[in-house]
Amino acid sequence: MRRELWGTAASLALFFAWGCGSSNDATAQGQGGNAGGGGQEGDAGLEGSTDTDASTGAGGNQPWPDAGLEGSTDTDASTSDGGAAVCDCSLAALGCGSSLAAAAKTAGCSIPLLPEHDGDLLACSDGTWSVQAACDKGCEVGSGAPDACAGLPTISMDLLVIQAQVEPFRGDQPSLPGDFDVEQVQQALVDEKIDVIVDGWFGNDTADAYATWQKSLGYSGLDATGIPGPSSLAALGTGRFEIAHKIIVGPKVSYSGKTVNQRTKDMLTEADSLLAHGIALTQGSYNPGGVDASAGTHDGGGTVDISVSSLSTTQRWLTVQALRRVGFAAWLRTPSQGFSYHIHAVAIGDTDVSLSARNQIADYYVGKNALASHAADNTPDAYRVPFTWWEKYQGR
Repeated sequence: MRRELWGTAASLALFFAWGCGSSNDATAQGQGGNAGGGGQEGDAGLEGSTDTDASTGAGGNQPWPDAGLEGSTDTDASTSDGGAAVCDCSLAALGCGSSLAAAAKTAGCSIPLLPEHDGDLLACSDGTWSVQAACDKGCEVGSGAPDACAGLPTISMDLLVIQAQVEPFRGDQPSLPGDFDVEQVQQALVDEKIDVIVDGWFGNDTADAYATWQKSLGYSGLDATGIPGPSSLAALGTGRFEIAHKIIVGPKVSYSGKTVNQRTKDMLTEADSLLAHGIALTQGSYNPGGVDASAGTHDGGGTVDISVSSLSTTQRWLTVQALRRVGFAAWLRTPSQGFSYHIHAVAIGDTDVSLSARNQIADYYVGKNALASHAADNTPDAYRVPFTWWEKYQGR
């Protein structure tokens, strides 16, 4: 099976225009499901129920803070300091702050975000102005082309991948960062003549479109699931965007005698260091068909089962907590769910995960148990932590 390897994006500038308003992916996000009981790790067929009532992190954690960039708005001012009315979207759908300032002066209206963002790219939608992109090198006024940040825009691969692992199954999650990164990828797919709506959320249509792109590069199977990998993303970004906060899963290695990738091993090693007792695996990754009850979740990378037979109840929950702290979606499986006691964990952001494991990450994000029942997570509140992933944990 061909594995995606990291490449380098070229440095040619290309940006796309932002329209007034946005639209959503047409297909439902993994709807239509089974409400069966526990006893299987949820595969794509079992993870079919829809739950759109939660937009915060796992177990009702606080939503992502608004960084004041993507989608941030300022709607409390209808006039400028001098009393001028706020410019509406007829002035421009998108443009450099400096050029918009000049246009606003001519039109006798104001834009509340100026002059603080005169070097950034601003957008107007439904009468509201927002910062579409913070431009580190300033903004360039297009000559026969849309205004754009100077140089290529930069996307965060980790934010893109997290959206790709949550939103296809759990729908649009406004609290997840990364809409700008998704838009860049969607526009690049459109440039490649792959049909997708540029709307900033990674729904099923976008996952299918990205899988089409991966297949066009010769990838198949777990390398063409629609989850962006480093090589396919680099190829798509050539001349369009640069990539920061890369996710590299690394080669297959061994941890406590089971196969995992290097990223998963590093995460397990860190979690182990947070505990007074060790972590021992009963099942590793890349194990297609290994255990029927796993329902395909271990077919790809990032997924492990952990022995708890020698641990007390408190130690079991402390292990779940340590795994979650470093970026795993982790649950204690119990006999009442149809399992012998063990911990099931999926490395959030791993680009090699199977689709059934991807859906478990989505369930974790909205506080569910990632079983066929999609019941509430059984983890006691004292052992829950905010939703995170390995690269974020490392401060990258």
